[in-house]
Amino acid sequence: MTCQDSADSIVKGIAGPRGNRGANRGKSYSRVPADGGASGQFAEALTAAMDAAGVPQCFSKFSNCIYTDRQKLAVLVLMARHGISYGAVRRDLGMYRGFTDAIGLKRIPDGSTLCKFLKRIGTDVLERVVMAFAAAADGGATVAVDSTGLSDFDRSAHYEKRLDDFGAGRSRSFTKLSLAVDTGTRIVLSASASADGHRNDTTFMPGHISDLAGSGLKIDWLIADRAYDSSLNHRLVRKFLGARAAIPVRRGQGNRGTAIHGPYRRMMDEALSDPDSAESRAYRRRAVIESTNFMIKKAAGPSVSARIPACRERQALLKAIAFNALRVIRLGRIDRLRGGFQ
Repeated sequence: MTCQDSADSIVKGIAGPRGNRGANRGKSYSRVPADGGASGQFAEALTAAMDAAGVPQCFSKFSNCIYTDRQKLAVLVLMARHGISYGAVRRDLGMYRGFTDAIGLKRIPDGSTLCKFLKRIGTDVLERVVMAFAAAADGGATVAVDSTGLSDFDRSAHYEKRLDDFGAGRSRSFTKLSLAVDTGTRIVLSASASADGHRNDTTFMPGHISDLAGSGLKIDWLIADRAYDSSLNHRLVRKFLGARAAIPVRRGQGNRGTAIHGPYRRMMDEALSDPDSAESRAYRRRAVIESTNFMIKKAAGPSVSARIPACRERQALLKAIAFNALRVIRLGRIDRLRGGFQ
């Protein structure tokens, strides 16, 4: 025996025989869904919401309907939920077999098909799907309104620091997502987005009040921070919702001094100065929407990636839809969505 043969025998003795002696022979393997099969419930919640919102199978009678518009919308919501890019949709969507089976998808659409659909679909359709989830909320709700920013760039903290090191500065561009949330269930009742991240928060309030009035949900309180303070908003809450408002007064500076103008605003300032008043107790619920904003970013990501401003707004609304579907599943209220939105 040569020295080399002796060395080889020692190595084989230490490492043992290669392979597993055919132990895997005859076994069958299947691809396990990435979410353990829960995507089927996610698809069920989305389908119920689209049914309640009256979303048609195809928006145009000239569509070839290889994929229905409802299927493409559902896929976009799933992509927003899991951060799937257009380039990876064919690869990653196969991991959610329960989802594709539930929406009746026989084959996976190309990323370009979904990108074009996102450009065509109207924001009013997405907002109506968000509103459909109001059927799963409770009556006599306390609704909180607030806005959050979604970054237009998916950058790491290290990358941002290096930008500062090289003197390039950080980009502050972001998309603003304004939400009206039921503080009891954390379900988003109304959502609106703007690619202009510096849009004034108070301009979102009339749209939220209109959505809440059309939802048929009884609302007792509407609370918001001082960014939404205006005489108009106080009047709209009382006139169209028949609810009470808890919005801190924003004291102005300048030629008119710090005087508070408007009877509703003066009443609000007096009520919130008393910590035991009904307004003060209701306003303590505002912390719920702050944590809900965090939960949405945790569930669907803190950024939007589209280059076109209108598409960034739609991607923000898709995140709100995805979060609502998760909330309805967690609360076990999918059945409430069926036929509950008028």
